[in-house]
Amino acid sequence: MKKYKHWLKIDGYHSEGRQYKEIDEYLKNYPNAKATIYLYEFDMFNRAVLLECEQNYNDLDMNVNTGSHPLRRLTQKPKNISSPREFEMPEYIQSKF
Repeated sequence: MKKYKHWLKIDGYHSEGRQYKEIDEYLKNYPNAKATIYLYEFDMFNRAVLLECEQNYNDLDMNVNTGSHPLRRLTQKPKNISSPREFEMPEYIQSKF
């Protein structure tokens, strides 16, 4: 099956928990998917996420790029990111759910 790469942006200023939860739920529902989180070099609140999965953008079973949800899909890899690590929900967000 073909692998697709989706770059997502977690908006740390607005409903951050909902965005992490959306990605976490997707990874639970699709165990073959993988997510890597990156820090922006000059922005300590927002995060970039590389989602590698078997769904193209039109079939992506995730609430992204909607008016009711702040999680955004980026059109290309951000240039000012660093410190990649495996995606996991932060403890301060886990405690809310």
